[in-house]
This record gives sequence, structure tokens and C-alpha cells, in this order.
Amino acid sequence: MSEQVKSQMDWAAWLLQTLVGFLIGSALGFSLATGKNFAMWAMDAEIEMAICFIAGIGLVMGTIATQFCDRAWLRVLSSYPPDEIEHNVASRIMSLVLGVVGVGLTIDAVLITMKVI
Repeated sequence: MSEQVKSQMDWAAWLLQTLVGFLIGSALGFSLATGKNFAMWAMDAEIEMAICFIAGIGLVMGTIATQFCDRAWLRVLSSYPPDEIEHNVASRIMSLVLGVVGVGLTIDAVLITMKVI
């Protein structure tokens, strides 16, 4: 297999891992934002802040998914060893940027909702 095809497959795997992580993280963020213990609605949050919170948690989970790849999802199946993806510098930087943006959105939404800033 040529190096260009392998690189494209690695980026496709990275993108799919990010998408799956974002969707699972968004579902987690939605359940946190609307749950009984941490209801942003109970704190009189605006819808924009709830969306920022949900998107932030989604981006953080997307970052975790890209860093751990299949190990993040297939750890429970011991008979199927997950494939290792070789991260290049660009994919690590993209993961880091997504994580920083996700943490920033989450913290921003919580602080604005709690009227700290």
C-alpha cells in the first residue's frame, strides 16, 4: 500500500473517531445539561450557553477518541485487539486544538451560566 493511501486512511480513521466521540460526548453533555444534579435550565441558562456546553463536552470526547482510537471503544472486547493508529504531528495538533476549544467552550458556558463572568 502506498504511503499516500495509508495517510488518507489514517485521516479518515481520525475523522470517524472524532465524529463518534463528538456524538457520544454531545449525548453526555445533553444529559448533564438537562439532568437533575446539574441542570443548566435550573440555573436560568440561555439556550446558547447550553449549546456551547453540549458542544464543548462533545469536542472533549472527540479529542479523547482521537487520542485513544479503538482502545477507547473496544477495551471491553478482549478477544478483538484494537488496531493502533500511528499519529502524525498534524493529527496530534488537531486533536489538541479540538480539546482546548472544547474545554474552553465548556468552562465558558458554565461560568456565564453561574454568573461568574
